Amino acid sequence: MSAVKPFRAYRPRPDLARLVASFPYDVISSDEARALAAGNPHSFLHVGKPEIDLDPSIPLHDDRVYATARANLARMIFEGVLQRDARPCLSVYQQRMGDHVQAGVVGLTSVAEYERDLIKKHEHTRKDKEDDRTRHVTECDANAEPVFLTYRKVPAIDAIVDRVRARPPLHDLVTVPAHTWHQFRAADDAPLGFLCMVDAARDKPELPDAAALEKLRAQPEVAAFLADAIED
Repeated sequence: MSAVKPFRAYRPRPDLARLVASFPYDVISSDEARALAAGNPHSFLHVGKPEIDLDPSIPLHDDRVYATARANLARMIFEGVLQRDARPCLSVYQQRMGDHVQAGVVGLTSVAEYERDLIKKHEHTRKDKEDDRTRHVTECDANAEPVFLTYRKVPAIDAIVDRVRARPPLHDLVTVPAHTWHQFRAADDAPLGFLCMVDAARDKPELPDAAALEKLRAQPEVAAFLADAIED
């Protein structure tokens, strides 16, 4: 059996969580990260993609890149953007995409167990990426992004996770993918529909063109909504 240990995590201040939350470092380019973090000093991209705060001509693995990551992490801790847990603990983390929901436990696992193959490797990673993240962890003295592992189903663990998920969450964030139609309608007895925080520079409302409108009308619920809206 593998060892999973609690730890004192740094978490975003609840009222700033939406500003701190960011994409993983390896799914966006440096230019995309610069655009996403522009005007937002609290974005964790300043730690995970620290090159965004340097001249684009500086190589990604330059010493200054890792030094900037460390400095930005220290700044966010000093300013209280990130706050450390008072005691070691395990956490429950949940993600939802459409009808799919997945949840798990956040904790410390053993590097030695990984090297002994007790924790199985699920992919072959490139050495340059391994070296980059190893140095990032070393320079920051922190693991800036989680490593996802799976474990065999254990009813006792599932029961604990479900009990925790029944409580109000510490952080509850909604992210809106780019170039996706979103429609939030108020209930009959409610004054407003769902309000979603968006980036004014990136998430600009656009009317659907004729082809997109035709696709929307092909969905019965959407067609009924559009018919009601036109009558109103």
